[in-house]
Amino acid sequence: MSQRIGSGKSVKVGDSGSTSVNNSRLVQCLHKKPCVVQTSGTDLNPSRKFYGCPYWKDPKKNCDYFRWVGTNGDDFNGHEVEATILKLEESIKRAQCKAERRKKEKQLVAEELINVMAVHDALLAESRSIKYDVKLNRYMLTILFIVNVMVLVVICSMK
Repeated sequence: MSQRIGSGKSVKVGDSGSTSVNNSRLVQCLHKKPCVVQTSGTDLNPSRKFYGCPYWKDPKKNCDYFRWVGTNGDDFNGHEVEATILKLEESIKRAQCKAERRKKEKQLVAEELINVMAVHDALLAESRSIKYDVKLNRYMLTILFIVNVMVLVVICSMK
């Protein structure tokens, strides 16, 4: 996309969100509105930042204000620092939210691990109990078998 500037030249402007509203009172367009900082996409000035009218998308409202960032040494650092600070603050907020989510996830995983360990311990105890019952039943079956054999021996000897 390109934007016409006051001198009749066109400057390519990316649609990838490369414009930002500038809240500083340093640079204003002919509407007395804070300019947006955009990034040039031309071969002559690739990635060079410039100030433009905030209505640049609306050809009827656009006042065609244009000025390269940094042409008046007094405004370059302020805008760049302000934009960098805003980006860093947003990045910090995102990182804090992410850290908080991870902390909650870690707590949930820890609680689930405790629950799984409790179930494991209960199943292990139940398994031991069942093993004991199986051994006891084997002994009882063996004893019953021996008793049955003895009863048969006695019955057969009485005949």
